[in-house]
Amino acid sequence: MALAAVTVMGPPANEDWVRAETECMLGVDCATWRHLRTYDIAFHQPAQVPLRQIQTAPAEIDGIFCCGDHRSCPTLDGAMLSGRSVAEAVLSRVRACTAGRA
Repeated sequence: MALAAVTVMGPPANEDWVRAETECMLGVDCATWRHLRTYDIAFHQPAQVPLRQIQTAPAEIDGIFCCGDHRSCPTLDGAMLSGRSVAEAVLSRVRACTAGRA
């Protein structure tokens, strides 16, 4: 059994197109999946115009670590990318501290 939530930005898309795109992205056959609900949520994400490459702001500024979609691009992917960047920066800091004690 699987449960998938798919976000489509822009004008409403038909279910066949969404299903085909989902199959392509996930590499799975979702023909047997049952569509449960569609929510049309206006302004669910800030405008992303002009489109740009994902960039992440520095993970640390003056000793303070900060992450979130506001540090990258306003999407779940942006939040995840930013979180990973901060996690790697913290890990790097911890390794540097422990290496100095060895």
